Order: sequence, then C-alpha cells, then structure tokens
Amino acid sequence: MSARRLAGAALLALIPAAAAAQDTPTLRDAVAAGEPPAYIGMRCAGFFAGGLAAFGDDLPEDLRTRTSNFVALLVVTTVATLEEGGLDRPTAEAQVTDGLVQWTGFYEAHMRATPNLDADPLYAADSADCISIVSG
Repeated sequence: MSARRLAGAALLALIPAAAAAQDTPTLRDAVAAGEPPAYIGMRCAGFFAGGLAAFGDDLPEDLRTRTSNFVALLVVTTVATLEEGGLDRPTAEAQVTDGLVQWTGFYEAHMRATPNLDADPLYAADSADCISIVSG
C-alpha cells in the first residue's frame, strides 16, 4: 500500500463510525490533539449535513440553502487540502465522501437522539467551531 493510501486510511480510521457521543471528542479537542485540516473539513461538513438530515424539513429554505452551500464549500476545500498533501483527486474525493457519509450519520443520529441540543456539550462546541470555520 502506498504512503498516500496509508495516510488516507489512517485519516479515515479516526472517524468514529458508530461511536457514542460521549466517546467522541469535541472538534476543538480533536484539533488540540493534532488532527489535520482535512479531518476538520470533513467533520464540519458532516456536522452541517447531519443537521440538514435531522432537521432540514423544519428549516426555512434560505437556511437549508446556506447550510448546503457550507457543506459544498467544506467538501471542495477538504478535497483540495488532501490534494495539496499529495493525494490524487480520485483518492481525495473518495476519502472525503467516505468521511462525509460517516460524520453525517454520526451527527444526524446524535442530533435526533438529543432532546435539548443547546445543553449538549458536543453539539454546542462543534456548532460554534464549525460556524466559526465557515464564517472566517
């Protein structure tokens, strides 16, 4: 296996496919532990996509559109980041797609299962951090 593929496999191994929220560090804790920019992009894309999956029907159209645009921006940026790190485009796109699917599923399930998101530390921290990332 090439170094590029090993790096990609290592990145995907960091994504908690079925981890309970209490076992998942907040994004800021993951960043403090040294997660790379691609991880951050995939996780925030999944956060926003998970919110759309969980609550999209209840959101105003303009908010759904803006959130979809955030997801698209994060996906494109994350693919570019992986390419800059040496991955070819198809491999980068595949890794981002896999990460997006896993994080979207994680966040959708977490958001649906959490009755009071405002009081949830994982949601509150990741919401603030991901909004900060797309707001500049």
